[in-house]
Amino acid sequence: MRTKTGKQLITKSTKVKALSGSMVPFGQCVGKCRLHHCFLTQTQLKNRQCILKNCKSLIKILDNPYWERKAKLNETKKEHKKEKKAVIDNASKNSQQVKKDKPTIKYKSNPYSFTSSIGDLIKSSSNDKEKDISDS
Repeated sequence: MRTKTGKQLITKSTKVKALSGSMVPFGQCVGKCRLHHCFLTQTQLKNRQCILKNCKSLIKILDNPYWERKAKLNETKKEHKKEKKAVIDNASKNSQQVKKDKPTIKYKSNPYSFTSSIGDLIKSSSNDKEKDISDS
């Protein structure tokens, strides 16, 4: 069926040329490539990475529900990102408050350990040598 201007009407069941060269129903196509002069299905669009490359030759077919799902998915991703950021911000504020509220405790060396530090070990070994020299 043709319009008054002579162009063919495209319905969802009309077969069109896809990027692979095969004929697919127009209802499966999500976009048209002006560079290759063919239509793209969802899988071809993902494999070619037209959206990631921000391809200027891609014409979106907005009647396809694919674009609505994609927009909803992007919105939910943004919401989740904001929620994560809010949780992280709250956690960091809480940890800073806990640090301010905590008294600082200075730990002393363990009285039950043999030596409390390397410095004590060196002092004790030098004292032993002095005792040995004084004994002789």
